[in-house]
Amino acid sequence: MSITNVIQRKITGALLGLAIGDALGAPYENLDTLQIRQLIGEDSVMVFNGGGTQNYRPGQGTDDTELAFLVAESLLLKKSLDMEDISERLIEWGRKQTFLGPSTGWGLRALEAGVHFREAGNTQSASSGCLPRCLPLALVFTGKHLVHLTVDCCSPTHRHPLAIASSVAQNLLISELLEGKEWAEAIRYLYKNNLCDDVVDLNPILQAIDGDFHEPGAVDVLTESIHCVSNASNTVDALTFAVRMGGDTDTRAAITGAFAGVIWSGEFPDIWLRGCEASEAAITLGEGLANLRKMLSLERS
Repeated sequence: MSITNVIQRKITGALLGLAIGDALGAPYENLDTLQIRQLIGEDSVMVFNGGGTQNYRPGQGTDDTELAFLVAESLLLKKSLDMEDISERLIEWGRKQTFLGPSTGWGLRALEAGVHFREAGNTQSASSGCLPRCLPLALVFTGKHLVHLTVDCCSPTHRHPLAIASSVAQNLLISELLEGKEWAEAIRYLYKNNLCDDVVDLNPILQAIDGDFHEPGAVDVLTESIHCVSNASNTVDALTFAVRMGGDTDTRAAITGAFAGVIWSGEFPDIWLRGCEASEAAITLGEGLANLRKMLSLERS
């Protein structure tokens, strides 16, 4: 893998981490910590295994990777967030699926029925599927523009305020890391920025990061991912922590992997890079998004 540009390495690292984490966690979704420990042992570097609820192949990702890459591909084609294109892609993707999560299924049925994307999403559950899907936006856009785009990207399937707030917080963290902030500094930024004041309430997310609030779904997945990275010294540690926690292993490991991929510039073990089915696609998309980010930055300057 030849990536010379620092930003490109970090952007590609985010997509690689998302795909690798998703594939590592997929077979263990909904298992508890003890069950996972019994299955994978104490190896220092986890390997890709198959199985799980959807009988995954070793190295195969879930809808988390597919939908994140769907958004990335649309961004590259349209050079912006085109929610009409995203909505059409989501509908087409959904028609090929044998299983859809509750929020995703809710939203795609509404889109197919002609509901506007800003009104289509599920408001009853703050589930976590919005996190990986919205993440590519943070690899290209910044500031308040990123906040508004993240809200739009969530809306076709996830309109619960906590799901949206979690996605915005995630994307602001990624954006700050790409701007050169250290991890602790990026987290502090969430507490002091005013980009979200008239858009989304981040206070529950900040309380969750402090350990004072819990909500199953996007909130817990985000804060658990932050915990995994905060207690890791490299990408292997971070992703091992994320999978061994059990529960929503695929999405938590995907988001943890994306954070870790930016922080450690895509430094993943060769066994993971070779074994993940989506590695090549992640590298190609990462290069494209890095170029798009540069192009848009030049247009703004």
